[in-house]
Amino acid sequence: RDIGDRYKSRLLTPRDWGSHFKNVLHRSMMVRSITSGEPCRCCGCAREDLPHFGRCAKASQIFKEFHKLTKAEKVPDDKWDRFSLFALLPVGKLQDIWIDLHLLLWKQFIALLVRVELEGEKFALEKVWAPAWSRLKEKILSLRYRVSETVRRADGRGEEPPDVSKRTRWVEPLASFDKDGVFEWDTDLFTRLENLSKPPQPPGPRR
Repeated sequence: RDIGDRYKSRLLTPRDWGSHFKNVLHRSMMVRSITSGEPCRCCGCAREDLPHFGRCAKASQIFKEFHKLTKAEKVPDDKWDRFSLFALLPVGKLQDIWIDLHLLLWKQFIALLVRVELEGEKFALEKVWAPAWSRLKEKILSLRYRVSETVRRADGRGEEPPDVSKRTRWVEPLASFDKDGVFEWDTDLFTRLENLSKPPQPPGPRR
């Protein structure tokens, strides 16, 4: 049930979560362990299967950074595969916005692996984070617009302003709405996501 609830997103559409539903939940992803037998497309040395990506020397950084963002308690090693694949915690549940981000990260990660396989593109973490964060930001801003329209419509009709603060649970802790519909980003989380979406800066000249 915890896994099935992932696909009842308030923000995302099947376009966003369908890739995870098909390739990860139903294990239809064409990993190299069942095709060519070649090493992992990310690290280039280990056997490539779905659980490997959560432990891969390179790809695992996606899920480690994601875990840091959520500020969830440490996940034991024997539970890490469940977290990297489904964002499931040993105890409790992540907030909806983190589930949405996890689904988008997997969508972009799978798309990048296909490009690595077919086009020889080089694996890089920001190629996963940038489009995933862009899409999530787009959906949150779309919600902000819908909320502001609801408030303006009530004001134009001379009605009591609706309490839209309940929409906060769709986006918290990444953002929030107050009862009047005023929207605000969490500055720290927003900045961290922006930075994860950028290529790492080359080291400066040695002095």
